[in-house]
Amino acid sequence: MLFCEDFHIGQNDGTSIALGNFDGVHKGHAEVICHAVNSTTLTSVVLTYKHHPLWVLTGRTVQLLTPPSIKGKEIEKLGIEVFINIDFELVRNLSPEEFLLLLKEQLNCKKISCGYNFRFGKDRTGNTETLIKLCEKHNIEVNITQSILEDGDAVSSTRIRKELMVGNITMANQLLGRNFGFDFTVITGDQRGRLMGTPTINQRLPEDFIKPKFGVYASLVTIEEKVYQAITNIGLRPTFGEAKAGAETFIIDYSGNLYGQNIYVELTDYIRDERKFTSAEELKRQIAADVEQRKVICQ
Repeated sequence: MLFCEDFHIGQNDGTSIALGNFDGVHKGHAEVICHAVNSTTLTSVVLTYKHHPLWVLTGRTVQLLTPPSIKGKEIEKLGIEVFINIDFELVRNLSPEEFLLLLKEQLNCKKISCGYNFRFGKDRTGNTETLIKLCEKHNIEVNITQSILEDGDAVSSTRIRKELMVGNITMANQLLGRNFGFDFTVITGDQRGRLMGTPTINQRLPEDFIKPKFGVYASLVTIEEKVYQAITNIGLRPTFGEAKAGAETFIIDYSGNLYGQNIYVELTDYIRDERKFTSAEELKRQIAADVEQRKVICQ
């Protein structure tokens, strides 16, 4: 997959472009993207933004579901040939028609795929009806993907965020179509886990990344393409009084130095709430109990 931060993608015989934020790359997004990929004679493209448009327009932090690296990988898995990740400022003041003409002139756009609730153009003045009319005018094929339902409700990034915040990791994963995960850099911790005989890896959760419900999760960790079972604490580690939310993961049957590496951690099941322990020894016993509970849950 070719990755670009501008519209210079090289010569082509026409492009089929999937438009959207695609935060989470969930089941609904996959449907939109696959319509772009299914155009066999056209180069398939995803066009999205470095920063969420809502953050650019309002300054409000958007709790993202997917780190950029994972977003790119999941989009590539769907068969996209070109991933364009631009600064929203480049297009925020364009009218709907100016935006469409930009795609036609710069990318040789022949087909557009988007979701039913897609908005575009300055002040979000364009919707799917606008898009259909403009595409007809400029001889561009358009496909509008309707909502994908799961348990009677539409799959959406907002819905997934809500499920994560209440600890319903099973439903969040169902809506995503894969396990929720992250691959942030392993940082040097306080070595308490190693001193207790339960060495862990620590990863900070960025301010703009979703914070799942604080607690202990059954997890999977990928190291050099091998998947290990693990348990992950999301939260503030109240026993030791942490100030910022992070992820601390005990990897079962693994020993090695992972500092400075971007390690992929997937959350699969919710085990228990985060709580404060009276001593490190009590915490050590609870970790052992959590590992046993993980075995029961994940049989």
